[in-house]
Amino acid sequence: MSQDDIAMEDEVRRCEELALQLTAFISRMSSNNLHSAESIALRVVLDARARINAVTHIGRLPVELLVVIFTYVAIEDDRVQVNPSELEETKFPSFDPRYPLALTHVCRGWRNLALAIPSLWAQIDSRWKASYEAYISRADTTGITLRQHDSSPHEPYRQMREICRQLRRLDVVGFSLQTLSVLEHLDMPQLECFTAFSMSLTLIVQTWQLRNLALFRGAALRALALGGVGGGWLPTNMHFVQLTHLYLSPSLRFAASHLREMLANTPALQHLHFDNHIHRLFGLTPESNDSNGPVTPVILPSLRGVVLAALSLSDSLTLLRHLHMPKSSLTQDVDSSESSVPIPSLEPLTSRTIIALQLCTSNVLHIVALTSNRMEGLGFWLSLDKRVAFQMYTLLPLCGLEYLSIATRYHTLLPALLPHLPCLVDLRVAISLPPERGFNDGQDYPKMSEAVCTALGQSRGSDILCGRLRTLALRSFWDASPAAFSPRTLIDMASMRDGLGCRLRQIIIQHPCYYPNEQDERDAPAARQLFRDTFVPALSKHVDEVTVLEDEEPESLDSGEVRPAWATPDAERYWLLPQAWKANNYV
Repeated sequence: MSQDDIAMEDEVRRCEELALQLTAFISRMSSNNLHSAESIALRVVLDARARINAVTHIGRLPVELLVVIFTYVAIEDDRVQVNPSELEETKFPSFDPRYPLALTHVCRGWRNLALAIPSLWAQIDSRWKASYEAYISRADTTGITLRQHDSSPHEPYRQMREICRQLRRLDVVGFSLQTLSVLEHLDMPQLECFTAFSMSLTLIVQTWQLRNLALFRGAALRALALGGVGGGWLPTNMHFVQLTHLYLSPSLRFAASHLREMLANTPALQHLHFDNHIHRLFGLTPESNDSNGPVTPVILPSLRGVVLAALSLSDSLTLLRHLHMPKSSLTQDVDSSESSVPIPSLEPLTSRTIIALQLCTSNVLHIVALTSNRMEGLGFWLSLDKRVAFQMYTLLPLCGLEYLSIATRYHTLLPALLPHLPCLVDLRVAISLPPERGFNDGQDYPKMSEAVCTALGQSRGSDILCGRLRTLALRSFWDASPAAFSPRTLIDMASMRDGLGCRLRQIIIQHPCYYPNEQDERDAPAARQLFRDTFVPALSKHVDEVTVLEDEEPESLDSGEVRPAWATPDAERYWLLPQAWKANNYV
């Protein structure tokens, strides 16, 4: 026996001895420590497995593991990146034929395995010359994703006819009358997703209409994205029985009735994305029945989310009037513009869960839904200038509002708004300042907090404003000094409400955690402690609980961030949405 063999036997024997010792020791351990022993033993096993993997030859890898590796290397994300901007085009993944081919050039075993996996060859670009036919052959009968370019070197009818019955996804990049004529006649029974983006559709409106496509008659179609279309071209006469995802970006003026006619044939729809960036200056086509008369909404029982982008508030509300969806559906209106026509009732918004509604001008309106444990009342986040605020609050059904989180720059807003909120239970006020005033203004912060407290301390006989109010939170964006919260007026208000039997349960004073300069940041801890020592004892006589905290701490004011809990990941199953549309971003 060689010295190496003897050394190996000694190592194995020593390992067995240690294992027996460990087993014997575990048998004597108390039951409370067995979980820790199991964790230690598992760590030994994992360390041994890591060592085995480090020295094992690649030829001994299981075939199943190689398939996973090949799939990860060769198959790309085939989703289109939607870009809602006049300056950016929709991005299509560029399938690279070199990745699967590289796997076939390593060794005979890898080549045979790669050729035996049809899904590695199922992403095809029509511009390929040398590898196009080979990929089709190797894909066999598996579902194919085809990226069809108007500039492809092949005659489109011939190349698409060969694989039309096994197409799973078809993305048309640029349109030509020749390509569209081909699509009009080909039968694609397995087609699950069809996307087509082009501004050139407007040039051929007289000769071709989307509603004639044979592919729309396929029962398997689940996702449809059309960019650069007019409302009159929508396939309103087709029944999309399994369609779950719909993206529309019109290039012509669009009537809400056209969308309603199409949606009437989409009973399974879950995600609707309507992007008006291409034609945002014009909006919807005026229709008398849209603005004045009664509208019979389309019932969409499975709808989970709606995104309306680059529409005026008036147009967004007009479209929402045409939809009847579950109350749990999430509605997001992003990058909206001011309305040049009278704004319809906001009831369509307040009757369902709103992610965010944003006006993209200096007059910003955010409406954000409550968390799941506060769904008993309508809640929203408002960030308004004075002029828009006075226009907007008269349109909201404020009499039943229980929760309000509002950021204001004007001390006159809340005194005018609060008399309309008799049911208010929770009021959270973020005190902001106009940008031209700078970060710190020793007069404006107290002026705004004083206006809020003065209004809440007003009484008419035995009645007091917002008599049901139980929680008041004040947040300063930049100023951490006690004066920013007008403490004397705050104490007087709490005393007045306590004397009239409307005692507050909680007052929250929220200091900023970010400051415009290092000096303010150094002074902040002392300022917070000064408020605690000087004013909290006086407030505590008239309030059940006084909380002093910083931004982002538990119980802090809503920052206007769309909560991750509202995210709907399945919305991006077939195309990638802009970052601004996603539910984990600030709006």
